Amino acid sequence: MQSMLSYLKELKNAILVEKTLFYHFSNLQNLLIMRISLFIVLSLLASCAPIKIKKIPMPDSDIQDIRGHVKELKVKNIKGSSVIDPETIPFELISNWNREGHKIAQKDFYTKDQFDETLFFYQNGREIKSITKSITNSPELLIEHKYDKKGNEIEYLAYFDKKLANKIVTQYDKRGNRMVVEHFDGNGELKFTEKTTIDYKNKSLITYSYNKQGELKDGYLKCIFNKNGNRIKSELENKKSKYHSVTINEYDKRSNLLRTYSLPKSPKNTVVEYKFSFDKIGNIIKQEKFENNVLVNTVLIDIVYW
Repeated sequence: MQSMLSYLKELKNAILVEKTLFYHFSNLQNLLIMRISLFIVLSLLASCAPIKIKKIPMPDSDIQDIRGHVKELKVKNIKGSSVIDPETIPFELISNWNREGHKIAQKDFYTKDQFDETLFFYQNGREIKSITKSITNSPELLIEHKYDKKGNEIEYLAYFDKKLANKIVTQYDKRGNRMVVEHFDGNGELKFTEKTTIDYKNKSLITYSYNKQGELKDGYLKCIFNKNGNRIKSELENKKSKYHSVTINEYDKRSNLLRTYSLPKSPKNTVVEYKFSFDKIGNIIKQEKFENNVLVNTVLIDIVYW
């Protein structure tokens, strides 16, 4: 199976990735902030085997990996309103893939005439660099990836206007799971650190965040997974703001997210459900999203194979 760019939304009302991802970014500096924010969320949630993040360019939810030899993939959000986030904007994404299964180019359209274009570069089968340019003539965004001998990404560097803006350094255990993630600013100063503890027996992990002085922040993120590596429960707490959220996810046999809701159940909590249509190979070509039984979003996927 081929890996696709992940557009993840998790922890409703706590980590608003959907809102961050699909706003119209007027320049690449905002895009940089978005991508780094997404990386932080992914580093929190993708921390241990068999725990995994499903990868496909969808507005939200965990979706199965794409199947077959993809040549071109178009994702179009034809309805962008939402009860949870009424400001979500429709988008369209077009990506091109080579015969080796690597994505080599992608365009993200925010309006008909406004888009960003990204080129991807590989070495030994791993993505080492991506360059994003905007039609707004903003300075380019350069992302670099560095790996250890086992293929684990140990450095993520983001350059905006040829200047280092952010650096993320990751340490792994013997199984290749993320254990320590350090976040630095463009001057090399440590901003904060995330440390993860994994309970393999109970298929769970818990991540704590520390400030630059090494002091524990007021909160944690705990995730529990099923045998397929899908998150079935997420718990987020911030003692300082007196915030506590528990999210439950339900999946089908293909590991597609079907239903997500918060605990305790109440009329105030939105229940999100999904319906899918598939092509002959088994890839999703249509996703419908419902909030409290009301259709709020439809995504169409057009796949061209080699």
